[in-house]
Amino acid sequence: MEELELLDSAFVQGLHPLCLTFMQDEFRSTSNSVAEEQAFTAPNDEVLQFSMKLFDMNQDGKLTPHELMTGFALDSVVSEDEIDAGAVRVFDKDQNGAVSLSEFKSGLGIDLGLNGEQLQEWVFRRVDSLQDGNKQLDLKTELGDAITLMRANILGY
Repeated sequence: MEELELLDSAFVQGLHPLCLTFMQDEFRSTSNSVAEEQAFTAPNDEVLQFSMKLFDMNQDGKLTPHELMTGFALDSVVSEDEIDAGAVRVFDKDQNGAVSLSEFKSGLGIDLGLNGEQLQEWVFRRVDSLQDGNKQLDLKTELGDAITLMRANILGY
């Protein structure tokens, strides 16, 4: 994908959302512009670097809208006692009340870089083996546990 320079907010709004890729300097520039437009304090370089690393799922030094949305979704999908209904629909594609390994990987839908696929498989198998070992995740507890484990591994909390 060709990297696009972000010239101004009007230009950005005219682009297809999946075409944007932020490099660290672009991320800083965009953050500063938004902070100025919205009258709040811009994040310092340390916060921007941390955010960039946090949401750059495959650690390629580029931040795509998909990576940002995945980070936000992982952060908000599981509450203390339930999984967001929209997330259940994303993972349980065949609506049979359980999530297979392929549905789990497809639901995450992100490139986690080197060893990312092994991480997804390990989390799935680990959570399943601790519950019932039936090679699928139930929607009541196992899926939430697996998403929480993925969030911890990807986002660090």
